Amino acid sequence: MEKSYQVTQAPISPNRLGYDLTIREGSLFFEGVSLRSLATKHGSPLFVVAERRIISNIKRIRSAFSAKIPKLRISYAVKAASSLRILRTVKEQGVGAEVTSEGEIFLALMSGFSPRNVVFNGPAKSDRELAIAVKLGLSCINLDSLDELERLNAVCKHLGKLARISFRFRPDVGAGTKIIQTGTAESKFGLGEADVIEAYGRAAALRDNVKVVGIHAHVGSQNTSLESWADYVKKLALLAARIRKEFQIDIQHINIGGGLPVRCATDELNQPTPSHTKSVPSDEEIAATVARALSEGEARDYEIIIEPGRRIVANSALLVTRVISTKTSGGQDWIYVDAGFNTLPSLRMPWYYHMLPITKADNRELSPYRVAGPLCDGHDLYHDLDGEEQGVPSLPKYRMLPNGLRAGDLLALLDVGAYSVDLMDNFNGRLLAGAVFIDKHGRPSVMRRHQTYEDLLLYQPHSKAKADHIMKKMANE
Repeated sequence: MEKSYQVTQAPISPNRLGYDLTIREGSLFFEGVSLRSLATKHGSPLFVVAERRIISNIKRIRSAFSAKIPKLRISYAVKAASSLRILRTVKEQGVGAEVTSEGEIFLALMSGFSPRNVVFNGPAKSDRELAIAVKLGLSCINLDSLDELERLNAVCKHLGKLARISFRFRPDVGAGTKIIQTGTAESKFGLGEADVIEAYGRAAALRDNVKVVGIHAHVGSQNTSLESWADYVKKLALLAARIRKEFQIDIQHINIGGGLPVRCATDELNQPTPSHTKSVPSDEEIAATVARALSEGEARDYEIIIEPGRRIVANSALLVTRVISTKTSGGQDWIYVDAGFNTLPSLRMPWYYHMLPITKADNRELSPYRVAGPLCDGHDLYHDLDGEEQGVPSLPKYRMLPNGLRAGDLLALLDVGAYSVDLMDNFNGRLLAGAVFIDKHGRPSVMRRHQTYEDLLLYQPHSKAKADHIMKKMANE
């Protein structure tokens, strides 16, 4: 196999990738900050989050949808990235919070969100969580079943309080990205049409304890299909009108959920890429599709709620990872980096993260590499091993990177801001990565510290003296 070849331009094209990336003296800068310097100061793996990107994403979503939908409310899906610094930035932009647990309720309140601007979703809310939501007076509790309604009714009766509710409708519509489906008949979420009508009828009979204020649906993250958006939003609108008429319920809002897709960074050298990177419609195209579907469903005077998560934060962050070792095996050049699927859990889906050099960033001579993480697991790869074995890979077999990479070199992985930091784990005893936040003025600060050895013992009874002794012996001084 040919080890390298010449390209006519540098492998990085900052404008095309949509990131504020520059190369200075052979090193990559993000938002004007040296990634090499951040790695030297804070270690690796290291997430780097740009506040300007979050603010820009929110403004673009608001501009696209408010142009088509007069009564619009944006609620950020906290599960996408729940760091306090990110939540505060989102809140400062006038966006609400969509939560799925008592822990996320706590984080939202810690970040300054008003309870009246928090929507509570999730398929299995405990009685404790329902009681917390009722006592706080959350904006809306989106119920997932008749069982939840009956338990909530009992909680409200006990507390002597009224809860604002809606039900999650399962429209039996697929999303554009095949690996994330939450609106089909096989999904665990929501109620089919017959069941949801029964649920609203039951709720109408419980007016002393629950007040129906809306209806909700969500069919999947990274929904790239305009047909899907049109289909399920129209179904949702028609159902809202039917429930209003049939039960004389004053439904005030239609919550169309999240799923706004991100335009992931890709290039022609690293192919193939999975479906979530292809044919991604713009916010404007989706907003126009949603507006038409609402009109066709005769939805004229509702507030419309959207719940973007990934779209707001995914391309706000990159991950700095260090090359630990290299080898040639089976006629292939391998590089091993310090970030595996313990740091980027979506690798197992498999998910594509575009890879750029931080050191050697201006090298024009590229080589094909197999790239592996550090875990003792055969699937800890930046490649689709199962797809390769079946002859239908959804990820590149090789990553084109500067020739001559060696231990100590640094790489950047793009579009890592969603469903990464919150899903990291300690598999193989690997310590969780830290994160740096670059504020809108270009000033970096620690958003999340790297774990220490003692953090591995955090929830276990242990001798602190023994832990201190062992850490001292292991210290690299």
